[in-house]
Amino acid sequence: VQCDCERDPSPTIVQALYMANHPQLREKIVSPNGRVAQIVKDHTDDAKRVEEVFLWTVGRLPSKDDLAVSVEYMKASPSAKRGLEDLMWGLINTREFSLNH
Repeated sequence: VQCDCERDPSPTIVQALYMANHPQLREKIVSPNGRVAQIVKDHTDDAKRVEEVFLWTVGRLPSKDDLAVSVEYMKASPSAKRGLEDLMWGLINTREFSLNH
């Protein structure tokens, strides 16, 4: 019998490669009916959009540094939607996401 105390919380290489490269994950992020599209539609302020992506992805608000870097990245992106898609993909591929979700 395996108990939770024996569980290794580290992501496997297969999980990491799936999260970084699988087309289905990208399709979900860029979907016109997905969370990013909804956030872009519901909010006009980039800071609020970034906060929403953080809440939906890693379950916390961004730090001041996270917020500043993310908003700056969004301003340099071709569109708000594209910037948020990239942000969500980046957050999904963090160790924080892998270990908590």
